[in-house]
Amino acid sequence: MSGAKQGVSWLLGCAVALLCPAVLPAGPLTPDEERATFELADPTLAIDLVAAEPDVDSPVAICWDARGRMFVAEMRDYPLGPAAGRIRRLADRDGDGRYEDAGVFAEGLAFPNGLLAVQDGLLVTAAPDLLWFADRDDDGVAEERRVVFTGFAEGNQQLRANGLTWGLDNWIYGANGRSDGAVRRPDQPPEAAQSIRGQDFRFRMDGRFEPIAGQSQFGQTRDDWGERFLAWNTIPIRHALLTTDDVSRNPRLAARAIRNLADPNDNGQVFPRAPRPTQFNRESALFYNALCGLYVYRGDALPSGYRGNAFVGESLSSLVHRRVLEPQGPSFVSRRSEAGREFLAARDGWFHPVFFATGPDGALYVVDFYRRFVEHPQFVPADQRDSVEWREGAPHGRIWRIRPRQDWQPRPPERLDELSEDDLIARLGHANGWQRDTAQRLLVERRAAPGGAKLLAVVKHGSPLAAAHAIAVLAADGPLPGAALELVAARKEPRLSLVTLRQVAPRLDAEIPLLDWVARIADHADVPLQFGIVHTLADVDAPRATELLADCLMRWSDESLLLAADCAGPATALRLLQQLDRLDAQLLKTAARQALVRTLCAQAARAGDEGARWCLSRVVVADAPGESQPGEGAFAVLAGMAEGLAIEGRSLAQLLGSRSAAIAVAAADRALDRSGDPATRRLALDLAEQLGDAAIARRLLKLLSPANEAPLSATAARLIVARCDAELAADVFKGWTAHAVAARQALLRSAGASPVFTAALVAALEQQQVLPAELDPDERARLLALPDRALALRARALFASAIDASREEALERYAAAATLAGDPLRGGALFRQHCATCHTLLGIGTRVGPELSSVAARPADQLLVDLLDPSRQLSPDFMSYQVITDDGRAFTGLLAADTPASIVLRRGEGLEDTIPRGKIETFERTGKSLMPEGLEQRLSLQDVADLFALLAGPRPELVRP
Repeated sequence: MSGAKQGVSWLLGCAVALLCPAVLPAGPLTPDEERATFELADPTLAIDLVAAEPDVDSPVAICWDARGRMFVAEMRDYPLGPAAGRIRRLADRDGDGRYEDAGVFAEGLAFPNGLLAVQDGLLVTAAPDLLWFADRDDDGVAEERRVVFTGFAEGNQQLRANGLTWGLDNWIYGANGRSDGAVRRPDQPPEAAQSIRGQDFRFRMDGRFEPIAGQSQFGQTRDDWGERFLAWNTIPIRHALLTTDDVSRNPRLAARAIRNLADPNDNGQVFPRAPRPTQFNRESALFYNALCGLYVYRGDALPSGYRGNAFVGESLSSLVHRRVLEPQGPSFVSRRSEAGREFLAARDGWFHPVFFATGPDGALYVVDFYRRFVEHPQFVPADQRDSVEWREGAPHGRIWRIRPRQDWQPRPPERLDELSEDDLIARLGHANGWQRDTAQRLLVERRAAPGGAKLLAVVKHGSPLAAAHAIAVLAADGPLPGAALELVAARKEPRLSLVTLRQVAPRLDAEIPLLDWVARIADHADVPLQFGIVHTLADVDAPRATELLADCLMRWSDESLLLAADCAGPATALRLLQQLDRLDAQLLKTAARQALVRTLCAQAARAGDEGARWCLSRVVVADAPGESQPGEGAFAVLAGMAEGLAIEGRSLAQLLGSRSAAIAVAAADRALDRSGDPATRRLALDLAEQLGDAAIARRLLKLLSPANEAPLSATAARLIVARCDAELAADVFKGWTAHAVAARQALLRSAGASPVFTAALVAALEQQQVLPAELDPDERARLLALPDRALALRARALFASAIDASREEALERYAAAATLAGDPLRGGALFRQHCATCHTLLGIGTRVGPELSSVAARPADQLLVDLLDPSRQLSPDFMSYQVITDDGRAFTGLLAADTPASIVLRRGEGLEDTIPRGKIETFERTGKSLMPEGLEQRLSLQDVADLFALLAGPRPELVRP
């Protein structure tokens, strides 16, 4: 896998872009010409130029200080150096909104990419250092330079530490960038360095430094309430839900600490207006590819519907993408805001939006890294790197401002640094987040908390946001005063309560009165607050905390609270189980609580012998009198114990001793009982997976049939593959066509876990029990790379024999189509005639096969294979099936559903056939694509060239009738 595919950062991400000279101007556009290419989805908004070359050169980040001056990080040395980066200072002297006064604040930096105004100076990320600059004589040039932290790795110039952000909690947050590092203060020895491998970081100017959960590429941001969101080149927005401490207590949480917030129905398509770039890889420029500069808008200039929206630049496609955040449990879901278009798209391919910010005036600012090529040569094939002038257009750069078209005037810059303490406290309630943050920072830096009466008045009477900022100032230098806690509890504002809880969380284990305060805020029916309470108390060593935890978990059954409970340390989980057991004697027999029991037992089992003994005692309690088999609740306990012990490298089977075999059989029998509760069946099967042997695996073969739910079949498939012997593996393939399709796919995906099963799979392919088309490309590649060379050669022969000679001849005849000039408009007509019944392109047509926008970047030779030999590179998801019923009717289509009751096949134009399982005589794989072979009989060479021209640069007007 290429470095680009693994995740390139802000400038291009995993896609590679060379802008096509045939469709772009010979040189850059002027700022006015570029602005004329902008298309804003909202006609009530306008975009203004704030600064441009020569005052700005290669900008990648901006910020403002308390004097209203803008600072710009200029990566003039991108992509390969030598070090020539600098920080530019811009000022709007006449208040007209244009920054006409420019000067160099600091220079000679290596790829500076992030900055933040603090303590009458400026922080700058320039790996390996995080630097602080100050201008003591007020001449506009920094004469003081100090290394605050060092040790940030100097990886690829796109992938270095960046994204400095002032937090609501008075910490300064930064993005890892993906180069990692071992960070320390310059006065510390190397052994004191803290690794940030795979983590972001936060720090304070007093020298404290902490790695934190999550890894952001270029940019990271927060909302008004301090929720942190992370950038990634192919994911529009992620949420940091859990902490590094949570993951350290429970390694199983690592995969759930960071949430992808994309709507599950979002296919990742973007809608550019710029000319399509030429690419060196197969990634489509029509999908998320080079996302960067993630930012949650917190200003007051744009209409209220934009507040709290997330904006992210797609630098490859010259557009700005917007997402609306909606609360969902303790986290969010993000939805596309504009249908079929983007918030902002430019027809100029030199427009590269890489960073966003809210200005002192409340408007949304866009940093435009304006040059011809933004790609890093490292991610271009070596034989093509020297043919490109990567720095063409480098002395350019623009800063844009998006604001309302009507009834808006530039605001003259203010000197917040000259405001009195009273005036700054008043600013804590400002509608613009930049104003609130800056006022909070200045109050903290002035040590304003001792004058707490006025801040307490804000906590009592101010807006919830103003109160949250006042709480942050009060907490800056020590414990929050009791009066502040009382005021927060009295207000019953859940977000304010949660912000305050996070401020006092470090002291909860030692402050019992604080636990009494938590009890007062815990009665609010708000999931994020409840999640925060459970999450905060999850490792507090105090009986009162355990009581509160149990109370929350018994009253609230939201699944997210189970995740919070999973944050508990082993000792806390054991105490909590004991508390819950006292509260509810039927806890282990209550189906609704089994997930909670399993979650906690997984941790409690790690609490040494005491935890394991207590959990096993519940298994005995759950047994019905006179029965040796475990009851339903016991499966939850045992399955959880198995998970927890596995973390410690211990085995549940060893702990159970002679009882292990009997419990495995009981679990398998319960999993096979189709009349049983589905949740209990899943628990029992999970336990059987932990305890079972080859005999148990054979017992569970019945779960592969279509009469069972897909999740049960998939788990059974994993167990069978992991535990099979040669005889069982052969039997699996003898009954292959009787297995549910989902079970077959799970068996193939799991095959790598067992050399015995892999050998049986190759034999089954040779005997045509399994068809080569049933394996996806990754599974085929795994077989071709087997360490057993004889087996790998047998697999290679199988896949080679699957190539149809007649298709080879057609491909040879039509190879010349790739060299012909195509007409995309005529290609649109051909798409409608030949393709639209089964494919969509930009949402036009009928979705049966793949959306064709996704193939736009595929090389022409591979597109030709897709067109003329559609079964050669077939994904199993698009293989057709044939059903013949007992009355002789035949149906063919893609498998849309495979249930115990029926089969659903989908065919052209999206039509579906539902066939009751009782009517089915045969149900077979065809091994072929639903797309017919022989299209060359209806298409000329020029037709193929025209179709390829359409696919290379599809636009709605080309596809619509």
